[in-house]
Amino acid sequence: MRANEPDAELPVRHSDIEATHFESLRVLHRTLDAVFALHQELLVVQETELAEEVFALYLTLLRLHMKHEEEWLLPIYCRQGALPRFPEDLYLGQHRKMLALLERVELRLVDRCRSRKSIPQTVLAVLDLETTYKHLSEHHDQAEAQGLFKVLDQEVPASDRYWIVQRCFDEFLLAVNNQLPLLRRARQRVSARARVATR
Repeated sequence: MRANEPDAELPVRHSDIEATHFESLRVLHRTLDAVFALHQELLVVQETELAEEVFALYLTLLRLHMKHEEEWLLPIYCRQGALPRFPEDLYLGQHRKMLALLERVELRLVDRCRSRKSIPQTVLAVLDLETTYKHLSEHHDQAEAQGLFKVLDQEVPASDRYWIVQRCFDEFLLAVNNQLPLLRRARQRVSARARVATR
């Protein structure tokens, strides 16, 4: 999202994607990345309370995306037979690790409110944790692209693919759209802080 485009990258519109393939769900990863980046920008400009709100939204969206994968996609994936390179446990394990890291981030953010540590120190500690998280998230995205989504696109008939993919998009985009006022406010705050800093 750019300052002059409050909703750039959010939300993803159905017209922007080929919603008959599981691979198209990677667009949702980019939306998640944009929300996470906005959270980090808020940290950098020391808008920590708003950064916490955007982080909470990111966590909500990520959990929804993981729920779709675990309840709808992985059961179909597992029915395709032996998948030694990308077993179900790999994806579930990555989900657990990602959420565990984000819980640590959340604790650091909450700790900021209760401690006397300076905001810059807290921000640096959070950004360090988030760097580790981003590496894990990138590995997860690659594993899905090379394994989960690829196998599902090859093995699931187009008619079945369509309704599952569409349902994932519909629920995710509804969750994003419900929070557009928060995202706009956050983007405006980052832009305003950036203008002040460049004067």
